[in-house]
Amino acid sequence: MIRYANERVIRRNATLGKILTFGGLGVLVLGLVLSVAYPAQVNAVLGIALVGVLSSQFGMVFYNRWSRRPRMDEVLDDSVKGLDGRYALFHYTLSSPHVLATPAGVFALVPRLDEGDVAWEDGIWRLTRTGRGGAKTRTIRGVESAAQTEADAAAGALRKRLPDQTLPQVKPVLVFLNPKATLRAKQAPLLAVHAKKLKETLRQLPKGGSLSEDQLKELASRLGLTTTAKD
Repeated sequence: MIRYANERVIRRNATLGKILTFGGLGVLVLGLVLSVAYPAQVNAVLGIALVGVLSSQFGMVFYNRWSRRPRMDEVLDDSVKGLDGRYALFHYTLSSPHVLATPAGVFALVPRLDEGDVAWEDGIWRLTRTGRGGAKTRTIRGVESAAQTEADAAAGALRKRLPDQTLPQVKPVLVFLNPKATLRAKQAPLLAVHAKKLKETLRQLPKGGSLSEDQLKELASRLGLTTTAKD
C-alpha cells in the first residue's frame, strides 16, 4: 500500500494545538494571579480568563486530533496495512481527509467513532448502547449526506488536479474505528465496515474504474507529495 500524506499540515496543526492548549492554560494562570493582585479589576480579569478558557478548549480539539497518537490517519493506515502497491491512500490532500484509490475504485474513507451496536434498519441508522440503566437506542442522523459530502469534495479535488482526464466516481465508505463498536449494515445505501474488516472487504470488492498508475503518480506530483510505502 502506498501512503501519501500532507505532513506539513499534520505538523502545523499539532503545533497549533500545543500552543493554544498550553498557552490558554498559561493565560488562565495569569488571570488567577491578576485576580489576587488586582481584586478590583473584575471585568479585566474575567476577560483574560475567558480568553484562556476558549484558547485551551480550541487547543484541546486540535491536540487530540493531531498530537495524540495514534492519529486518525495512522489508525486507517493500520487498517489497510498489507495491501499491495495497487492501493494508494491520501491523507489531508484531496479536500476530503482520507481518500483511498483501489482496483475496485476510489473511495472517500469517512471515519466514525461511535461506540455500541450500529445498525441500518428500516432506512434509519440506529446506535444502541448498553449501560447501567440498560440499553438505550438513538437515531444517527445525516450519516449518508455527510459521507457523500466527503466523496463530492474528493471528486472535486481530483478534477482540479487532473483536468481534462477521465476520472472515476468517488464513493464514500463509512469506517467504524471504535473497538467497542459492532456493525449490522449489509443493506445500507453505502458501504459501511468496521476498521478491522476494512482490508478484507476491499480485497473482495469487484474491480471497477479507478485511477491508473500514471494518474496516481501525476496526482502525487501535482500535490507535491512523496511516496511512502506501507507494508
